[in-house]
Amino acid sequence: MTASIKFIATDMDGTLLCEKKQLPSDFYDVFNQLQQKNVLFAAASGRQYQSLVNTLHQKKV
Repeated sequence: MTASIKFIATDMDGTLLCEKKQLPSDFYDVFNQLQQKNVLFAAASGRQYQSLVNTLHQKKV
């Protein structure tokens, strides 16, 4: 029997985000791949909800 990943949670500051508080350049590519495989993603943080929303909705420059 093979185990399948259903859910991934990650801390934001110091884990997912770099020192400049930015997402990795390939974050959205990986996120889309997770969605295609029906894997849920969650940001685990002590930050306020709106701060997480703003960070995760950053546009690539």
